[in-house]
Amino acid sequence: MHRALSKALLAEEVAVGNRGRLRVRLPSDLVLEDATVFVTVANATDAPLHVLTLTGDNYNAEPLHLAAVHPKTHELLSEEAWPVGLRFGSPHPVYQRPFCCLRGLADYYTHPSHLQERWDRDRPGRRLDVVVGHLLDRMGVPACAI
Repeated sequence: MHRALSKALLAEEVAVGNRGRLRVRLPSDLVLEDATVFVTVANATDAPLHVLTLTGDNYNAEPLHLAAVHPKTHELLSEEAWPVGLRFGSPHPVYQRPFCCLRGLADYYTHPSHLQERWDRDRPGRRLDVVVGHLLDRMGVPACAI
């Protein structure tokens, strides 16, 4: 897919997320930098702040890649530092890094137990706001977190 088209599609997804049902669950807007969407998550005032990234260099021909990163440095976190609801419990067998096994994410479709699953079939129902909503559900973020 042409890079400019991919970036435009991702920007459209971010705009939908920022004006849709995610707004009541997040403390701030989704932020798009190049091909990476930054999602800031706060579950409660005393809970640690989490920053998730969803990268789509070839979105939407390919699904998004999830990472949990340090809120200030944006360095990839160790699995122990990932939000509990997103931890799979072992490194991804292909990428050898922490991951969340969730339909709509690249790690799901490249995991050996899901190779029969196809992104092309799931793509219409797994837009960015839906995927982020499922991540927030797994993290226990209520519909009125802010």
